[in-house]
Amino acid sequence: MITVSLTRQALTREGACSDGLALFDSIKALADEQRAAEGKPARRGLVVRWTRLHTLWAATAYPSFFGWLVGKGLVPGANLDGANLAGAYLAGAYLARANLDGANLDGANLARANLARANLDGANLAGAYLDGANLARANLAGAYLAGANLAGAYLAGANLAGANLDGAYLAGANLDGAYLAGARRRRTDPVLVGWEVVGDECDCCPAPLRRTKGGSDA
Repeated sequence: MITVSLTRQALTREGACSDGLALFDSIKALADEQRAAEGKPARRGLVVRWTRLHTLWAATAYPSFFGWLVGKGLVPGANLDGANLAGAYLAGAYLARANLDGANLDGANLARANLARANLDGANLAGAYLDGANLARANLAGAYLAGANLAGAYLAGANLAGANLDGAYLAGANLDGAYLAGARRRRTDPVLVGWEVVGDECDCCPAPLRRTKGGSDA
């Protein structure tokens, strides 16, 4: 388990905003109260045994500040590989470059979440709500996106190789430069510009996509 140590001086030195410093002060005060109740002296800073729950709380409740902390190397980025996040509320969360390899995000709310360059290889996103999410250059190879709402999602440069897009709602999504080789979609689903459904499909498997001659990925 990773231990994270933060001090107000370190945050100030790195240029933390006033809201970030106020948040640190409030959490530090609660930690001091807890230590006092246990008969222990207050620490100079915060010392936290960082868990996935800390990551999810910070990424969702304070996405901008969490992103800043990650960028400064003060807290670790999100490592949620294999996590069961079915139905989780992660709207607006900062999950850029997060490791969500094989995670279960069935029905999760990821609207407006920042998932740029995140690793979602083999993740289950069935029925997930990704309206307006940023998935630029995210790795979604083999991801299960059946029924996912990707309206207005930014998928430029994303890797969707082998992804299951059966019934995924992609109205207004930006697929510029996205890699869709081997991705699958039902013939009854709306056509993606520059792609066509080819081959056979059955009750359990949609048919693969093929880039049309002169078509674009958008």
